[in-house]
Amino acid sequence: MRFQNVLMDFDGTVARSGDGIINGVKYACTQMGYTEGSPWEDWRRYIGPTVYRFTTDILGLSEEGRDQFMALYTDYYKRQGIYEGPLYPGMGELIAGLRAAGAKVYVCSSKPEELTLLCIDYLKLAFDGVGAMLPGRVKKNEVMDWCVREFSIDPAVSAMVGDRDSDVLAGKQHGMAGIGVSYGYGTEEELREAGADFIAHTVEELKNYLLG
Repeated sequence: MRFQNVLMDFDGTVARSGDGIINGVKYACTQMGYTEGSPWEDWRRYIGPTVYRFTTDILGLSEEGRDQFMALYTDYYKRQGIYEGPLYPGMGELIAGLRAAGAKVYVCSSKPEELTLLCIDYLKLAFDGVGAMLPGRVKKNEVMDWCVREFSIDPAVSAMVGDRDSDVLAGKQHGMAGIGVSYGYGTEEELREAGADFIAHTVEELKNYLLG
C-alpha cells in the first residue's frame, strides 16, 4: 500500500453527484429569478469551485442573497439531490479495501458539510473522518488545512485524490501526493497541468495504484 492516509474529494471522485448539484442550482436560480442565460448550464463554474462561491463570483449576490440561494439549494438537495448521486462502481469496495489494509481514509470536500454527511449516510459509506465546507473553510485549501490539523495527518505519507485541479494543487501544496481521477467532472488536461503524480481513468485503476 502506497499511503497511510488517503484524502478523497467527494463530488466526481466518490460519487457521480453532478445531476443533483445541477438540478439544485437550477432550482435555486429559478426560484430567485436568475434564469437569463441559464447560468446552471455551465456546471464547471460550481462543480469543483463550489456552489457557495458560484453565488457571489458568478451571480454577484450579496451575503443575504447568497444565504437565500444556499437555503433553496440545500432544500432541493435534501429532498431530492441526495438520491441523484450514485457511487461510482467499485468505489465502496475501494474505500473498504483501503481501510482493511490499514490506511486511514478521509473525505476532503468543498461540498457543504450537512449535505456531505447526508450523502455519506445514504450511500452507507464509512470514513475515518470527514472534512467539508462550512463558513470559514470554503476553498479546498481551507478544508484541507482543517483536515490536516483535526486528524493529525502526516502529509509525507498521505495522498489527496480528486477530479479537479484544485484537489491536486491542494494536496501538493500541503506536501502530499496529488492523485487525479479523469472519470469525474474535471479534465485530464487540467489534472496534468496541476502536476498530478498519477491520473486514474477508472476506479479500478485508482484501486490498483493505491493498493499496489
